[in-house]
Amino acid sequence: MVVQFKYYSARIVILLILFLFSHINIAQIVRYGKPFIKNYTRSDYLAGQQNWMITENKDGRLFFANNEGLLEFDGQNWNIYPISNGIIIRSLLIDDNNRIYVGGYNEFGYFEADERGSLSYHSLMELLSPEYRDFEEIWRIHNTPEGLVFQSYSQLIILKDGAVKVIPAPGIFHFSFYINGQLLLVDKTEGLLRFTMGNFYPLIGTDLLKGHEIIAVIPFGNQYLFATAEMGLYVYNGNTLKEWINPASVFLKKNQVFSGERINADLLAFGTIQDGLLICTNEGKIIQKINREKGLQNNTVLCIMKDSFGNLWLGTDNGIDYLEINSPLSIISNDVGISAGYTAILHNGILYLGTNQGVFYKKWDSYISDPADNRFKIIETTRGQVWTLQEFDNRIFCGHHNGTFIIIDSSARKISDIPGAWTFINPAGHPDKIIGGTYSGLVLLKKTGDNWNFNTKIKGFDESSRELEMAGENTIWMTHGYKGVFSISLNQMLDSVTQVGFYDENKGFNNRFGIRVTKIKGQNIFTTSDGTYIYNRNNDLFEPYTSLNESLKLEGIKKLTEDSKGNIWYFSGEQIGVMRIQEDGNYVNINLPFKQLTGGFIGGFEFVYAINVSHVLIGTENGFIHYNPSQFKNYQKPFFVYINKVSVFRPDSIVFSGHTPPSGQRNASIKFRKNALYFSFSANDFENPEKTEFSTFMEGFDSDWTIWDTRLTREFTNLYEGDYTFYVKARNIYGVETETATFSVSIKPPWERSIAAYIMYAVIGFVLIGIALILIRKKIEKANQKEKERQQKKFKEREEKLQREALEAEKEIIRLRNEKLSEQMTMKDKELANSTLEMIQKNKLLNKIKNDLKKLNNSASNNELKNQIHNLIKKINKEVDAEKQWEVFETHFENVHEAFLKRLKSQFPELS
Repeated sequence: MVVQFKYYSARIVILLILFLFSHINIAQIVRYGKPFIKNYTRSDYLAGQQNWMITENKDGRLFFANNEGLLEFDGQNWNIYPISNGIIIRSLLIDDNNRIYVGGYNEFGYFEADERGSLSYHSLMELLSPEYRDFEEIWRIHNTPEGLVFQSYSQLIILKDGAVKVIPAPGIFHFSFYINGQLLLVDKTEGLLRFTMGNFYPLIGTDLLKGHEIIAVIPFGNQYLFATAEMGLYVYNGNTLKEWINPASVFLKKNQVFSGERINADLLAFGTIQDGLLICTNEGKIIQKINREKGLQNNTVLCIMKDSFGNLWLGTDNGIDYLEINSPLSIISNDVGISAGYTAILHNGILYLGTNQGVFYKKWDSYISDPADNRFKIIETTRGQVWTLQEFDNRIFCGHHNGTFIIIDSSARKISDIPGAWTFINPAGHPDKIIGGTYSGLVLLKKTGDNWNFNTKIKGFDESSRELEMAGENTIWMTHGYKGVFSISLNQMLDSVTQVGFYDENKGFNNRFGIRVTKIKGQNIFTTSDGTYIYNRNNDLFEPYTSLNESLKLEGIKKLTEDSKGNIWYFSGEQIGVMRIQEDGNYVNINLPFKQLTGGFIGGFEFVYAINVSHVLIGTENGFIHYNPSQFKNYQKPFFVYINKVSVFRPDSIVFSGHTPPSGQRNASIKFRKNALYFSFSANDFENPEKTEFSTFMEGFDSDWTIWDTRLTREFTNLYEGDYTFYVKARNIYGVETETATFSVSIKPPWERSIAAYIMYAVIGFVLIGIALILIRKKIEKANQKEKERQQKKFKEREEKLQREALEAEKEIIRLRNEKLSEQMTMKDKELANSTLEMIQKNKLLNKIKNDLKKLNNSASNNELKNQIHNLIKKINKEVDAEKQWEVFETHFENVHEAFLKRLKSQFPELS
């Protein structure tokens, strides 16, 4: 048979819950066990031990009137703000503008955020005339239409529009109360007075209380409930007083009530001097009595405040206590004698709790009708580790470390000494027999007459048998946390094992570790870390139970338990939840109420027991958790996230302290040398602050939001100049996210990149450009000069080169000319020689002709011929004139060899 499941998203679940419980009083409180309590000691908040008043601002921060000043708490951080001379703050009030007014001994004033977000104190004492300044303690502050009223023993100080008016007390004031628009004062001589329009009017019919201390006035329908210090409580209807006589009044009268607060329309809370806190109904029925024995730090409760989440804060004579009264979960723990919880059962009107110290019991009617008296008693013979409590044959079978016990009423009888009785099952068809799983195998218990007794140890199987379920007639499934699954077949007498089958990874499972067996809808279901399995008899294998796995959609299932209504409780990972069955057979997954229990279970021994629709017990390391499904809690309640500090590292200094200044600006301008930023943040998730997660985003630096983390700080180093906006949001264990908190930072550029620097750079640039231009001009001129000089030099060099070349050319020309002259001389020498030779030859020839002519002349007889010959001889003589020829030769020789003859004559003048 396959069970069909349908999974609903968390949002649908929330809507269904809101619909189902829309007519239930949402301000119900813990009625059974005790609420979760957090103790904040002086070492936690580092201030005075006494806290006289508590209030909450519109941003969800808490403020305490402390012995050492104004104490602030934002969910993670405590801050103390002292006032002058270490004055104790006795009273405080926060107005609509988040201005915090305080009063103490001869001092009153207000705290307000400065521009850096730090609360600073402003005294108003200078508004008072000197004769009114010795008023002693300011015990109450009220915001009335006539102004802010500061009440001391001796006078009322009314502050309105920046001016004060003092109203002296008719006698001596004690406390005052502003209720339903009326300011009531307790005067020790005049009694109860109503103050209006500047006058005091006695309350008719309250003479009985004259001279007595009234510490609380609480609205009571159309009446008032007066709580006195010694005379108890009285109801006042406007004309007469009537003593409020009931168990609560008796308790308060005995233990001296000191503070009172209405929790909701049905419930009242009172703090006492002697015995802690009392919560009662309008009829005076006691719902809770919580004192030091049950978790408070001190039995004297000085003040009570219900926060916006419906939980209580107590200022005690020694510390601060936080009571989570709005939760459907409460604790049954060591204050009633209970330690680690392993098992529980309700039987015959008695609730039995199995722990590591034994079995404890209490009558159920007493537990329900008088939850204030919830101490359990131990069954002495069961002291020690208890593993299971199960009902068979109208008896309680107790599986114990020391063996097996039968419990009847408030006594227990041991029936088996075999140690370590894990669990029991009743085999079908054998009403007189019980099989028990022990550390060392199986045992058989048998009923004889009207008594159950040990029969025998079942032979053939010695494995530790912690979880058992019947698989069929005489067949048992046993799961071993480390080995796997065993199928154990017994004989007809059930006293010996006939066959054992073993199933691990080779038989369908992915992992043999942590397998557990349970029954859902009468079918054996095997749970593992990777889902559920069922057995397929046809192939003798285990197969994933697909429909159930798809419906549950859970990872790391450790245990499933079906209650009497068909709801399936599950342990998955470190969490618990319930698949609650609906009328149509589908299931709704409920897990939000149990989120704060995550990680508190006993590993391997997870336990849940649904007594009925209003009472479920869950075993934990520290006892039992009582869960009341009929008590509604809004898990989608919004909360706040704060940026409570922004600081820089170089040097270490704070630039923002968390509070929005009157201007509303949340930003800072940072010098570049301080560009390493530190952000600290928190959230007012008072219930589970250690599990609150944060995500941040720095616009201008990050590309996306960071992953969710419980870290409360983030640092940035070496940020470049520019504008940045830091965002942070918080998420609680229920998945509710806050609105984002933001802080803007403008990092100035370094001086070298500032506007002034750029202007200077521009000026310097222009100057440098001018200088550069001048230098360039000079350089150009110099370059031109150099170029000119270079050109001149080059020209000179070229000129010299040309001159050299010219000289060389001239030399060459001279050489060539000389060569030519030489050649010419050679030629002239040759010509001279030739000429000389020719002249010599000619002379020789002429001389020969002359000689021949002389001979002819001598031989001629003709005179005329002789004359002609004589003329020819004269002509020849003229042609062969030696002197003339030398002159010709000398001329030709001088032309060839210039001044040679002169040099020769000058050197050899004697030469002819």
